Amino acid sequence: MIFGRTFHPDEANQALTTGRLLETGMYVYNPRDHHGPTLYYAAAPIQRALGVENTTGLNGTALRCTPLIFAALALVFAIRIARSPKAAIALATAPIFFFFATFFIQEMMLAAFLLGAISFLAIPSKRAPFYLGVFAALALATKETALISFAAAACAHFAAGGRPPRQFLLTVAAAAATCVLFFTDFCRDFSGLRDALATMPIAYLNRAAGDAASTGAAWHLHPWWQYLQWLFASGWRFSELPALAVAAGALAKIARRPREEIRLPLFLAFYTAFSLLFYSAIPYKTPWCALQIAVPLLLLASVASLHAAKHASGFLGLAFRIAPLAIALMHVPALIFTNRNPDSRLVPYNYAAASPQV
Repeated sequence: MIFGRTFHPDEANQALTTGRLLETGMYVYNPRDHHGPTLYYAAAPIQRALGVENTTGLNGTALRCTPLIFAALALVFAIRIARSPKAAIALATAPIFFFFATFFIQEMMLAAFLLGAISFLAIPSKRAPFYLGVFAALALATKETALISFAAAACAHFAAGGRPPRQFLLTVAAAAATCVLFFTDFCRDFSGLRDALATMPIAYLNRAAGDAASTGAAWHLHPWWQYLQWLFASGWRFSELPALAVAAGALAKIARRPREEIRLPLFLAFYTAFSLLFYSAIPYKTPWCALQIAVPLLLLASVASLHAAKHASGFLGLAFRIAPLAIALMHVPALIFTNRNPDSRLVPYNYAAASPQV
């Protein structure tokens, strides 16, 4: 079972920080070799509910249930964006989503909060500016690489013909207030806010640039095409080429529709492309970061195919309607293999992992 996978060193690192939070009741932000506090704030109450009060008593299964809760939240946002449960089915069965849904690091929470922000950016409402700011801040308070996704989303928004978000000042105020709360341990330690604003950007720019002096940087330096390999060329079971093909075919079908009508699939297409471009341009690469490329790609495949189905008849219309479910079906062999062989190095996301013997 996937819960029986050997704990990754990065998971153990996050577990240790969770234990410190349980023991001291405080979180001190480390901008050089850690991330924001949201994962620990989410995990600690679950541990306390099980009677855990210190590091040695941590429950590993409960730790891995923390990202699983946010994987479910990500699926809710996927349905909200696509307005169809088919999008959630295609996303939930994706090998990379399935793998990191129970991986005790920040990546799944980051994906959930980014989808939350996108849902309020893409679907206007009276309260959308406020929630856009809150979810963007939660994403940043989860992991610093949220800045890459922010840049990709901003470029995609304007490339798809979007305008500056309404009530932008409200968005900024909501984001600022949320960041202050989380980076100061709820106003108990303002040094965390200073580090988030001043120290963190420099530290992570150095790491992104491949500075070997940065913690762990040399281990994670890869060529520009590495994300393409992880997502599309790591064996037929784990390839997302079917999703890419569906997205391309559906976009071709709706390309001549009025821009206003297809703004959402256009935004997702540009967001996927800019995310891939920006992440690939950075020498520092890890397979969990590929989740922030795969999620918009899978969402794009569902949204674009459902848009195309409205303008196609006969067999082609049926093909577009069932495309998200077909993608999910093609994911099944990878899910079976991963569940049966959770520590196998044939799973491309088992990266820099400890062996079961260790």
